[in-house]
Amino acid sequence: MNEADFWIVLVGAAVATYAARAVFLVPDATKPPARFEPALRLVGPAVLAALAIPAILRAPGTGSLDLARVVSGAIAFGVAWRTKSVAWTIVAGFAALVAASAAWP
Repeated sequence: MNEADFWIVLVGAAVATYAARAVFLVPDATKPPARFEPALRLVGPAVLAALAIPAILRAPGTGSLDLARVVSGAIAFGVAWRTKSVAWTIVAGFAALVAASAAWP
Protein backbone atom coordinates (compact mmCIF):
# COMPACT_ATOMS: atom_id res chain seq x y z
CA MET A 1 0.00 0.00 0.00
CA ASN A 2 1.50 3.30 -1.02
CA GLU A 3 1.02 6.59 0.79
CA ALA A 4 -1.81 7.84 -1.44
CA ASP A 5 -3.83 4.65 -0.88
CA PHE A 6 -3.26 4.95 2.85
CA TRP A 7 -4.66 8.49 2.95
CA ILE A 8 -7.62 7.58 0.74
CA VAL A 9 -8.53 4.71 3.07
CA LEU A 10 -8.01 6.85 6.19
CA VAL A 11 -10.12 9.75 4.95
CA GLY A 12 -12.80 7.37 3.65
CA ALA A 13 -13.01 5.62 7.02
CA ALA A 14 -13.17 8.96 8.83
CA VAL A 15 -15.99 10.23 6.60
CA ALA A 16 -17.94 6.97 6.98
CA THR A 17 -17.55 7.04 10.77
CA TYR A 18 -18.60 10.68 11.00
CA ALA A 19 -21.59 10.13 8.71
CA ALA A 20 -22.79 7.19 10.78
CA ARG A 21 -22.76 9.33 13.91
CA ALA A 22 -23.97 12.58 12.35
CA VAL A 23 -27.16 11.04 11.01
CA PHE A 24 -28.56 11.17 14.56
CA LEU A 25 -28.15 14.96 14.61
CA VAL A 26 -30.89 15.30 11.98
CA PRO A 27 -34.20 15.63 13.91
CA ASP A 28 -36.27 13.34 11.67
CA ALA A 29 -33.63 10.62 11.60
CA THR A 30 -33.47 9.97 15.34
CA LYS A 31 -36.54 7.73 15.53
CA PRO A 32 -36.28 4.41 13.69
CA PRO A 33 -39.17 3.27 11.52
CA ALA A 34 -41.96 1.54 13.43
CA ARG A 35 -41.31 -1.79 11.72
CA PHE A 36 -37.81 -1.97 13.29
CA GLU A 37 -38.83 -1.22 16.88
CA PRO A 38 -39.82 -4.80 17.84
CA ALA A 39 -36.47 -6.09 16.61
CA LEU A 40 -34.51 -3.31 18.33
CA ARG A 41 -35.92 -4.41 21.71
CA LEU A 42 -34.04 -7.69 21.26
CA VAL A 43 -30.62 -6.14 20.60
CA GLY A 44 -29.61 -5.95 24.28
CA PRO A 45 -30.36 -9.59 25.11
CA ALA A 46 -28.75 -10.73 21.84
CA VAL A 47 -25.54 -8.85 22.60
CA LEU A 48 -25.50 -10.21 26.15
CA ALA A 49 -25.92 -13.76 24.82
CA ALA A 50 -23.21 -13.25 22.21
CA LEU A 51 -20.80 -12.17 24.94
CA ALA A 52 -21.81 -14.74 27.55
CA ILE A 53 -22.19 -17.99 25.61
CA PRO A 54 -18.53 -18.32 24.51
CA ALA A 55 -17.43 -17.57 28.09
CA ILE A 56 -19.81 -20.24 29.40
CA LEU A 57 -18.84 -22.92 26.89
CA ARG A 58 -15.06 -22.43 26.97
CA ALA A 59 -13.16 -21.98 30.22
CA PRO A 60 -10.42 -19.34 29.87
CA GLY A 61 -7.01 -20.85 29.20
CA THR A 62 -8.18 -24.46 28.91
CA GLY A 63 -10.87 -24.40 26.26
CA SER A 64 -12.78 -27.15 28.06
CA LEU A 65 -16.17 -27.10 29.75
CA ASP A 66 -16.28 -25.84 33.32
CA LEU A 67 -19.17 -27.29 35.34
CA ALA A 68 -19.55 -24.13 37.46
CA ARG A 69 -19.90 -21.96 34.35
CA VAL A 70 -22.39 -24.29 32.70
CA VAL A 71 -24.55 -24.50 35.84
CA SER A 72 -24.50 -20.72 36.34
CA GLY A 73 -25.34 -20.19 32.66
CA ALA A 74 -28.31 -22.54 32.96
CA ILE A 75 -29.53 -20.72 36.06
CA ALA A 76 -29.12 -17.35 34.34
CA PHE A 77 -31.05 -18.66 31.33
CA GLY A 78 -33.88 -19.78 33.60
CA VAL A 79 -34.00 -16.39 35.31
CA ALA A 80 -33.97 -14.60 31.94
CA TRP A 81 -36.78 -16.76 30.64
CA ARG A 82 -38.86 -16.31 33.77
CA THR A 83 -38.31 -12.59 34.51
CA LYS A 84 -37.50 -11.17 31.04
CA SER A 85 -35.10 -8.81 32.85
CA VAL A 86 -31.50 -8.38 31.73
CA ALA A 87 -30.51 -6.91 35.12
CA TRP A 88 -31.92 -9.86 37.11
CA THR A 89 -30.29 -12.26 34.66
CA ILE A 90 -26.87 -10.72 35.25
CA VAL A 91 -27.31 -10.68 39.03
CA ALA A 92 -28.56 -14.27 39.18
CA GLY A 93 -25.88 -15.53 36.81
CA PHE A 94 -23.10 -13.86 38.76
CA ALA A 95 -24.42 -15.11 42.10
CA ALA A 96 -24.78 -18.62 40.68
CA LEU A 97 -21.23 -18.48 39.30
CA VAL A 98 -19.82 -17.44 42.68
CA ALA A 99 -21.76 -20.19 44.47
CA ALA A 100 -20.96 -22.86 41.87
CA SER A 101 -17.26 -21.91 41.83
CA ALA A 102 -17.19 -22.36 45.60
CA ALA A 103 -18.96 -25.71 45.34
CA TRP A 104 -16.83 -27.04 42.43
CA PRO A 105 -13.34 -25.59 42.75
